[in-house]
Amino acid sequence: MQTRCLHCMKEYEGSSGICPYCGFVYGTPPNEIYHLHPGVVLQNRYQIGTVVSFGGFGVIYRAWDTQLDTMAAIKEFFPTTIVTRTPGDTRVIPLGKGQKLETYNRSKALFIEEARNTAKFSNHPNITNVYNFFEENNTAYMAMEFLEGITLKGYLDQCGGRIDVDTTITILLSIISALKEVHKAGFLHRDISPDNIFICTNNTVKLIDFGAAKFSDEENEQYREVVLKPGYAPPEQYEKKSRQAPWTDIYALGATMYRAITGMVPVESTNRLVEDTMLRPKEIVPSIPDYIDAALVRAMSLTPQFRFKNVTEFEQAILAQKIMRSEAEQRRFLLKRRILSVSIVAGIIAVIGINSHLEYKHRTTLDPAEITVWMPVEEESEESAYDIIDENTDPYGEAEEMMGNMLAEFEQDFPDVKVNVEYKPAATYHDELMAALDSDQGPTVYMSDGMTQDELSHAADLKDVIKFLNKSEYYFLENYEDYFPERNQIPLGFSMPINYYNNKNDSGSAGENDKQAFLEGKATFYVGGSEEYRQIQSAMPATCDVTPVMDGDEKGTFLSLWSVNDRQGLDEREAGIRLLYYFLGGKPQDYMFVQQDYGLPLNKLELSRYEQANPRMNFVEDEIEDLSFSETGTITKEEIHSELYREQFVSGDVTADDIKEWLDKEQKD
Repeated sequence: MQTRCLHCMKEYEGSSGICPYCGFVYGTPPNEIYHLHPGVVLQNRYQIGTVVSFGGFGVIYRAWDTQLDTMAAIKEFFPTTIVTRTPGDTRVIPLGKGQKLETYNRSKALFIEEARNTAKFSNHPNITNVYNFFEENNTAYMAMEFLEGITLKGYLDQCGGRIDVDTTITILLSIISALKEVHKAGFLHRDISPDNIFICTNNTVKLIDFGAAKFSDEENEQYREVVLKPGYAPPEQYEKKSRQAPWTDIYALGATMYRAITGMVPVESTNRLVEDTMLRPKEIVPSIPDYIDAALVRAMSLTPQFRFKNVTEFEQAILAQKIMRSEAEQRRFLLKRRILSVSIVAGIIAVIGINSHLEYKHRTTLDPAEITVWMPVEEESEESAYDIIDENTDPYGEAEEMMGNMLAEFEQDFPDVKVNVEYKPAATYHDELMAALDSDQGPTVYMSDGMTQDELSHAADLKDVIKFLNKSEYYFLENYEDYFPERNQIPLGFSMPINYYNNKNDSGSAGENDKQAFLEGKATFYVGGSEEYRQIQSAMPATCDVTPVMDGDEKGTFLSLWSVNDRQGLDEREAGIRLLYYFLGGKPQDYMFVQQDYGLPLNKLELSRYEQANPRMNFVEDEIEDLSFSETGTITKEEIHSELYREQFVSGDVTADDIKEWLDKEQKD
């Protein structure tokens, strides 16, 4: 008579209760009273054996598949905090009714979704084979191949905390192979870490645990659970509403490789946003090759657009042993790195717009000229200890890079026009500009934000910019002369007032609109400009939400106003006016407003791209029709924001509950 051991699953002769191979005693109960007893049969197919492992959400059993005549692993959904089981029975009993029962059923559905997601990739050699899933005993199960080996985490512990570069690369390439298949199907794993990489005894490397996997929709904003593992999760995974894509897994894969090579768990990404103290791999282990060091730093960039755009790029960087550009060097190529989508209609509009734009750009040539452009630069802020300032940041260098990108097309089209750009400290810019203009030594083109009409007496008529512009492609410019009757300034962007809400502080409003108090967590609300969004989000990751203004007169402000010096020669004036026309084109608008924080672009197509790159701001286009503008120079942004703060949160009746209700509705939509 043959007897199968319910631990090692080997057969032996006779009916003896002791396995001669592993010593398991037949009839031994499980260590935990709520586990299934060895010998239970599921689906008339799987004979349950002993427990391999268990945790707060489930139990994994050894099992024998009587149809395939092979050993299997059975994962049972068993969330210990909300269910129980009578000892010796098989049926799972949810604890409580109502909300608890709803939670159980929802969690069970997610477990089945995990099984379904994993099964999609079962034919891949580097992904666990899930060949069946089913419901029984008032719970759910998945049947998987039984893996013998150790997790990468366990292997690292065995090796003293870290392993050599070559071994790490071998493991990495196997996981990249798995992720190619996962990403190709439109999925993200979202939980890559040493715990979820399994090294089999035959040296095959497997990606396991697809419990956090979600369908990746790069083109549409999704409401997602917050699923993360500190040290391995990128910043976007800390937000319920975020744009996740293959770069999300790339960060985690880079972090896992960092851990394997250095022996150190990376600094949590949200902490890096506040102060990036994470050491480069080579600073920890000097023998690490430069190309590995550079590849890991790039994979773990806090900004998704600066990571590898897909795992194939990551793989090529490793195999080619090529030192990748630094993040700073990659900035000028951000547009190529960004994975944004635009609707077919927008694409048609863009093509039409390009054609009309080119018509004026190339309508005539420009005579040789040399022009000067002045631009103010904000130096390091001393307003708040909570401002996110990288001590290595060079504001002049960033401004120079941005302006270089904005000028590139103009300089290519008009090589006989030499453009000299001078960057001036913002604190003294106005006085220096006025002195230069009054002495007829002023620049040809200059930013003129905040200047009065008396101070603009030197400014030329910019009617030619508007005349040849396809105004339907821009917000507000169809009514340009209503806003700028003197036609001596051209705005490139605008600011919209928005509500900033600290979701960790429901103490209510302070008497005044105080950004400092808000950043320090002492105020629940702050009304600020849309151009402050990224800075505040960086200062308060995962704690700051934004909504449109809910009560009061929504007044916008035009930003990045430019003028041309009327006292320059004819050739210089014409070149300056043509340059401002170029500044309203797609690429300059992208460089200034989508990639940098100068405000919101007037160009409709670029504003759509801005919303896609900043999904929490996806209400901007919907709110534009309610936006009005005061005559330039009559009221400041700060005054507008303070008044809106008082109207909503002091004298008005807008509360944290109203903000939460709006956010909940957005998430559901």
